Amino acid sequence: MSRLCRCGKIVKDRCDCTGNRTKPTGTTTQAGYDQAHRVASERYRAKHPLCERCVMLYGATGAKPSKDMHHIVSITKAPERRMERSNWLAVCRECHEDLEGDSMAGMAVKQWSDASYEGALEGAQGNRGYQNV
Repeated sequence: MSRLCRCGKIVKDRCDCTGNRTKPTGTTTQAGYDQAHRVASERYRAKHPLCERCVMLYGATGAKPSKDMHHIVSITKAPERRMERSNWLAVCRECHEDLEGDSMAGMAVKQWSDASYEGALEGAQGNRGYQNV
């Protein structure tokens, strides 16, 4: 399925443009994605199995699995925030591309997720654990 890239090209997968992003230099470890980051990312995504943005937009039943860790403020711009959970979103690949470079949109998703993500998942499961008193 084709989509429109931010640069204006119609592409099937990823566009070869860099958009507003700077090209990464060095290894992924040098960029801040070391073993500690990988482990923390996997733990965070285990607690957020569905894309946080999809759940916000479409509900838990319409959400895709989270495959990526998105940094609301990029590691390039704020390397000191790379391990802050308040700077992370567990997202699907499509939402990751949509959020890339848009920290305001990322912050809006994070704010919604902190307040409503767990409740949205529980609601989709039929409120298991809820007892009528």
